Amino acid sequence: EGDYDIEKEIGQIDWKSALSDCIPEIASGNKIFCPFHDDVNRPNIELDRYSWLKNMWHCLACGKIGQFPTLIMKRTGKDWFELKNKYLTKDEAKQTDVIPQENIVPVKQGKIDSAIELKQLSKDHWIITERGFDWNHLISFDCKETSKEGAVYLPYLNRDSVEVGHMIRNTPEYLESNPEAGKYMVKNKFSNGNHLFGINKVVDTNPLIIVEGPLDTIRLNYFGYNSVAVVATVASGMSQSQLYELLKLNPQEVCLAYDNDETGNRGLNSAIGKLQEANLNISVIEFKDEHNDFGDIKDKDIIDKYVTSRTSI
Repeated sequence: EGDYDIEKEIGQIDWKSALSDCIPEIASGNKIFCPFHDDVNRPNIELDRYSWLKNMWHCLACGKIGQFPTLIMKRTGKDWFELKNKYLTKDEAKQTDVIPQENIVPVKQGKIDSAIELKQLSKDHWIITERGFDWNHLISFDCKETSKEGAVYLPYLNRDSVEVGHMIRNTPEYLESNPEAGKYMVKNKFSNGNHLFGINKVVDTNPLIIVEGPLDTIRLNYFGYNSVAVVATVASGMSQSQLYELLKLNPQEVCLAYDNDETGNRGLNSAIGKLQEANLNISVIEFKDEHNDFGDIKDKDIIDKYVTSRTSI
């Protein structure tokens, strides 16, 4: 039924267009007869909102569950590998469903991969002395520092704690002398908009706090909260790929705690809409004027107060 990785295609394929062309009746909201069993009495495959989010279909009669390509190939008799290029939403090298955040600056491979040298994070590093992060906790996230500049190396680990990419957090000194530079640099050809930073640390989802930056997630995790960061996709709330990763966690409650600024507010409204379509329990944390995000807060009592006073949507 096709040798492909559906997760790599999430966010890269315009599935509604593909189904509209290949199986127009189901794309328009009607049920279809299941092609995987002798479905002659009444149609038993129907797509709902959850189907679109997961890119899955389910036959109510025979119980078969599958991904959209299997249904398309079975109904049309065509090879999905030959069809799918027509429905690519963007070049695979670009992030999908992502409006890049201003402080995310992709750089060329020679600047961040081949030339980078790492060493263990020192206990007098600025991220500890100036920002108040715990050294042992940063090490538990596999954070390191670059040998030359002393920037912070932040690896993205998947659910199995395997590194799939990384970001570099530039130093305050570098940003001061390079005002046009962004706070973060990402690994060449790595789309952080397809991943959730900190997902390997999630052990409970009641609530699961969604934040903008990796340091926000590290701070919350230190104080015992489960959190993941969307990072590059703040302006669009979260990408379709990130939503798919979130749904696989089957969260009991998703708590949105985006930064207290214009971009964060815009992303918050977008994320609420996407999470409502997924029928998830949603709550929101609104920062006061003196606080922009959790990464800036060192006091556990203040963080506890924000979390306990969250508002349900």
